[in-house]
Amino acid sequence: MYALGQLVTRHKCANEDTLVLLFGFFLGTGVLGLLGVVALSIFPALQGMSAEVPFVSMVWVKPSGEFLFWTTVQGIGSLIAVCGLIRAYQIAEPTYIAVFEYSFIVFAGFWGWVIWNEVLDAVAMAGIFTIIAAGVIISIRSAKSEAA
Repeated sequence: MYALGQLVTRHKCANEDTLVLLFGFFLGTGVLGLLGVVALSIFPALQGMSAEVPFVSMVWVKPSGEFLFWTTVQGIGSLIAVCGLIRAYQIAEPTYIAVFEYSFIVFAGFWGWVIWNEVLDAVAMAGIFTIIAAGVIISIRSAKSEAA
């Protein structure tokens, strides 16, 4: 579905205002999140997942000032990044943009190591190398097609 959204953005929404698409994206994300909260309230059996994902059944905790600060920073960063991605998908080939979008996985692994001392396993490293290889292949292909 995500890939379909990228293609639709490029081929059907290229002339749409980027901020309208950004608003729609975050509105949709908010509505789906609200539906998830309602589902967890109506179907308590879903809360049995607490061993695997404890945040699902946690009670409300008043957020600290530091939490609110970093959440605001992350929110602003997300707005800027998603707006940039939407615009990129409007004006460029989705296969080219997707590789750069997935580079966030490389940075997530790096920051997980720096901040939480997490070490990537072999599968994660293979995924990172696959993303890098895809970027190299697409760059070479693009350079060859531009030269032709």
